[in-house]
Amino acid sequence: MSGDTHQSANGGTTSGADVDVPTLLARLDDPDPDVSAEAVETVREVVENDPRRCLPTVPKLRELLEQSSLDCHESVAYCLAALAAVSPADVAPSTDAVVRFVRSRPSHPGRTHALRCLARIAEARPDTVVGHIDVLVDALEDADAGLGPAGVTLFATLSTTHPSAIEPATGLLEAVLENDPAPTVRDRAELALGGRSRVPVE
Repeated sequence: MSGDTHQSANGGTTSGADVDVPTLLARLDDPDPDVSAEAVETVREVVENDPRRCLPTVPKLRELLEQSSLDCHESVAYCLAALAAVSPADVAPSTDAVVRFVRSRPSHPGRTHALRCLARIAEARPDTVVGHIDVLVDALEDADAGLGPAGVTLFATLSTTHPSAIEPATGLLEAVLENDPAPTVRDRAELALGGRSRVPVE
């Protein structure tokens, strides 16, 4: 079907069935940054309609996210977020690397995808993410884009299971509630703050 076919970077098409996963893994691991970046774009093409076929690439994508010399971090973060949406358990071991990316590059274009990735992981494995809240808040306070919709979603998700843990994000969430033009984003911020307010007083 046409929905299973993806336009490749060089003008051809790539479908999930066409991808040889061992070859793709080898290309992701190639020391030539151009080869690995091209492989990342292949993953990004396939992950749109056949994400589960790309789950074996998660460890390689994690490694690439931490290679500061590469220029494809936005696509790497996008792929991890897409894969976390279908299998958060497979991407959960990448939590530390994703948090380090947000901390070291809080204003990078890939930040939104990284936060979406963490939010997806938090839906299924909140304990994996909750210990990083202080680091994330520190990074996002310094970011040009502020918390952003993806960050609000992350903290709203965590507030349902660990409401007291998101206390450090209160200032960021209140700023969103007061200033963000998008009603849905303000609603999510209110949800997160509401979860925090329901913490019983001991």
